[in-house]
Amino acid sequence: MFTHTKEKFYECGMCGRRFVKMSSLLVHTLIHANEKSYVCEVCGKTFSQRSGLKSHMFTHTNEKPHECIVCGKAFAKKSSVKSHMLTHTKEKPYECDVCGKMFSYASYLKCHLRFHTKEKPYQCKVCLNGYTQKANFISHTLRHAKEKPQCEVCGKNFSYRYDLKRHMFTHTNERPYECRICSKAFSEKGTLNKHMFIHTKERPHECFICGQRFLKLSNLKSHSLIHAKEKPHVCEVCGKTFSQTCGLKSHMFTHTNEKPHVCLICKKSFSQKVGLKMHMFTHTKEKPHKCGICGKMFSSVSYLRYHSRLHTAEKPFQCEVCQKGFTRKLSLNEHLCKHTEQELNKYYKDISSMILNSEKKIFACDICSKVFVKNYRLMRHKVTHEKEKPHKCEICHKTFTQKYSLNVHLRRKKCRGTRHEHNTSFSKKNILQSGILLEKPDFCEISDVISSADSNSELS
Repeated sequence: MFTHTKEKFYECGMCGRRFVKMSSLLVHTLIHANEKSYVCEVCGKTFSQRSGLKSHMFTHTNEKPHECIVCGKAFAKKSSVKSHMLTHTKEKPYECDVCGKMFSYASYLKCHLRFHTKEKPYQCKVCLNGYTQKANFISHTLRHAKEKPQCEVCGKNFSYRYDLKRHMFTHTNERPYECRICSKAFSEKGTLNKHMFIHTKERPHECFICGQRFLKLSNLKSHSLIHAKEKPHVCEVCGKTFSQTCGLKSHMFTHTNEKPHVCLICKKSFSQKVGLKMHMFTHTKEKPHKCGICGKMFSSVSYLRYHSRLHTAEKPFQCEVCQKGFTRKLSLNEHLCKHTEQELNKYYKDISSMILNSEKKIFACDICSKVFVKNYRLMRHKVTHEKEKPHKCEICHKTFTQKYSLNVHLRRKKCRGTRHEHNTSFSKKNILQSGILLEKPDFCEISDVISSADSNSELS
């Protein structure tokens, strides 16, 4: 079972682990023998080693004798402090043999390897769903559980009794744990510990697949669904699926036309919180995202992503009709409108399949079959068939089918009026009312502006 080596180490014959003392090796062999002779008198859990039982008892007494010398965070186990220290040293000693990615913990590497092997060791006995992580498996099994602890005050059900205990503080308004930095009070010590990460800038929960770190474990669990490609939340209106509940909730606003997020500065409303957040950059002029190649700054990650494709020449969105590539999906959708319905039908079974492919609603002209991504563009296009030009220049009396073309005409001063007259007609207020954006957005290949082909044909 074990041998005494020349280096005065005692080696386990089953796993190769070495020990300085013979007694330590003997205790270790109990793990392989599956003998668990030490029993917790509180919950009945068994352990193969006395040290395991001793560490476990701290979970019942809430005692945390091991403290981090850097940030002062306390832990029940000494091994937990050792693991925690890696968040300060940024050390990642565990390397994946397949892709070379480094990890702070052996457990993270173990979970990451399942991404390569497609192994799902945790299987639900009820619905046979497989999971790579035990935490995700446990969360899933609670959906099938019939007995759920219930709050006697409001009747709310919980998956864990611990969650019920935590919920009870909402009724008593008791907050015994206070932050020593900002004096904010919390009902639980665990919540206070999580709050401390805001001050220390620590993100302890790391995704074992992509390495992204999170402040909360719940955020990591939600993020992991992206890699698993699980989308359990289905929209009952259009059937679109989402990996997170918040995604479905935000999506529902598109059906109800509800825009609950309002800008306090200009009162513009948005259906999603992220839309409001991005909009705020237009007021603050903040551009926190920097291109690593040319140093250009951007207000959002998505704009930076679009810009980086200029350097890499990547065009991930391809037209199935003419094989032309685009850096942005919106540009592809705009391009599809240039093809007639007959051309599109050669590559799509019907218009509805194109809608599913582009994830956009398509509006087709009943006269020439030209398709548009947005209804207002179809309505604007129909004016060209009617030969009606309702927009008139008050200076030179030239008429245009589109208001946009009139604004371009005024801006370029292509009539015989004086410069002063044009500047007066085309004031900043008029620009804003017509919806024309003078400043270019800080991302590449902006295609929201109407195609130059349409405007040129009307200006001629």
